[in-house]
Amino acid sequence: MATPQPMKPAPSQQGKTPQYAAATPVASASTPYSNLHAAFSPHGPKASPQQIKKSPANMGAGGVMMALNNSSSGHGSNGVTAPINFDSPSAAAFNSMLGMGTFDASLENMTMGVGGLALPRPSGDEERQKKLDEITHVLSQKNGIVSEEGLERLVKKCALDAVWQQARADLKLLTIAGATFAMDVGVSNHKVQTVELQYAFAGPSVTKHTAEAEAVLLDNLKLAPGQLPWTKELDDFANNLESLAALDKLCVIDEKKGAVLVTYDAIAGLYESLRKIHDYEVQQMQQDSTYADKPDAYVRAIATCERSGRPLIHEKGTVGLRLDYWRNQRYFNPSPAKTKRWDTEGKQWSILISCARRDPMVYSGAVRVSDEWIGDGIEVPATEGLMPMLNWQQPADIVLPEKPGDELLLAGPRTPEVMFMAIFDPPVALPITVWEQIHHYSGAPVTHASYMQTFDYLIFPVVGHYNPTEPRAIETRKYVNAKQKDGAFKQVTHDNRLFIHKPVYGQTLTELPFSHPSQLISMLPILRQYAFLWNLLDKSFGGQAQQRPVAKFTNGAGHVDNDSITLDAKSEEYTSFRNDDSTRRNKSDTRIDVTLNAHPQPNPKLQIMFHFQGRAAEVNVDIGANGLVTLESTNVVNDLGQVLDADGHPLPGSVPDQSRSKTRLARMLMFFENIDTWCEWIRVNISLD
Repeated sequence: MATPQPMKPAPSQQGKTPQYAAATPVASASTPYSNLHAAFSPHGPKASPQQIKKSPANMGAGGVMMALNNSSSGHGSNGVTAPINFDSPSAAAFNSMLGMGTFDASLENMTMGVGGLALPRPSGDEERQKKLDEITHVLSQKNGIVSEEGLERLVKKCALDAVWQQARADLKLLTIAGATFAMDVGVSNHKVQTVELQYAFAGPSVTKHTAEAEAVLLDNLKLAPGQLPWTKELDDFANNLESLAALDKLCVIDEKKGAVLVTYDAIAGLYESLRKIHDYEVQQMQQDSTYADKPDAYVRAIATCERSGRPLIHEKGTVGLRLDYWRNQRYFNPSPAKTKRWDTEGKQWSILISCARRDPMVYSGAVRVSDEWIGDGIEVPATEGLMPMLNWQQPADIVLPEKPGDELLLAGPRTPEVMFMAIFDPPVALPITVWEQIHHYSGAPVTHASYMQTFDYLIFPVVGHYNPTEPRAIETRKYVNAKQKDGAFKQVTHDNRLFIHKPVYGQTLTELPFSHPSQLISMLPILRQYAFLWNLLDKSFGGQAQQRPVAKFTNGAGHVDNDSITLDAKSEEYTSFRNDDSTRRNKSDTRIDVTLNAHPQPNPKLQIMFHFQGRAAEVNVDIGANGLVTLESTNVVNDLGQVLDADGHPLPGSVPDQSRSKTRLARMLMFFENIDTWCEWIRVNISLD
């Protein structure tokens, strides 16, 4: 018989902070460092087999109570009194059964559940699994590079079928198939050579655009000239394949009646109707003397930003339908050689149109398939004093085939649990009342975020603590190449400050269900209004100014760069904001102070102050629907175009001149879409010289 060995004394508890035990007994005794290692290890916590086998935490409730009873009674295996070790697994298991931590007898740590029972807390394994899931989610966002293995992983991720076939000795075909489409990707030595797309049930309105879709998909996968194979990523192709797969899963195919709902047909039908409207509006504008001598690309750009938008299908790297409704510097007319580059590289705002799963209890507007959303007569004749209206039509609903048990339902015919979905690219920051108004246009449910942000925070996020109830100032330095009267360019440094003294809560518009294209058209003026406002503020106060040569990208309008950004949120900033004598600034610098009033009643406003002819110039700007700018008041010129002095009186010798009128100043701000360049234009051109 072996001689009993004395128990190892427990570590001293002096100076140690009591630790809360997990609700589920862990399998091994561990330190905080081992737990940290286990949280990031795919193999879970490290523990020796001896620890797992001998730990009292593995005994069950009876074994744990016996072990604790022996310890508390002072009888060890050799009859020697053993101290209680509160770091041991047995103590942890006992404390977790009581719902409290070591040395903690308060009620705060005892979670009461149904019938007074203690509800278990998440175990260490659950916490580790949660962290692993988060890490896996982050890693899954990367789709890898274009290769045979990368394509296989992507197809599996999209839950599509795939099979490899040897087409030629030097070419393999990866056939990707869903329920309603199939795609053949030709790969040679991990380099994609060809892409072919086929639809099983789609109509002519879809198949006639197949070549454009294939070109986009091939461009997503094919190497650019001089590009190395391991630098070509799958992200663009993944977005398009996921979009095709999502539409494929929403199609309704009946065994007897065949295709009941083909979502590709629904999207193509919207495109046909929107394209009909766009072509009609362009034709009407070309009959106007204002646009009679303008190129077609320019007229279409104005129609995009001021009429019903411009629908595009399978363009700009995206497979699917998009409705362009705004672009940077809409009035700039590039040369024919630069038009394509301007369209592809210029900043644009679009609505991507797709389909999504619908909950009939939340949204009632089901998807419909038709290419006759608009009548043959595009506009309805207007009555006296009113503008003509578009001749919208209401296509018939899709009725699903009856299934066993449908006769027991009290409702009428079943419609598909599918709806149109508008995805805003980029998302649009809106005041909360405007955000709600947009939702009312489409009948979408209004669900506010759990934590509301201010409108200015959505445009210029703050790092760290920020109190939205306090005024906020944003300070930037910009370098502007200003065009002088002699045609030369002069670089001017601007110290810009934006002050928001009346914060307005807002929310970002990212996606929205809709049931009719008229709902999208009706919200475009408001979307343009806040896209234009964002563009103005971002160019003068944002951190992502475009690094472009002036002559190539701005056509001499001016170029802005940024040096630094500082953020403040102090209530006393307003006084110093207006009264700073700028002694700490370079005398050659120009200061521009802008105050934002984002309250949408009726429109957001900007107060712009800058140095002009030895005094402070003040211009109050109203930004209306469709990005229309109105000068409400200014001490620079009057309504007749006369230059004013500091007291608001016309300067001696100043005659009325419409080229200096407030209307002209407002239009120049819409042309430049840049506060810095606009202020320099006023300083140079609005004078009596």
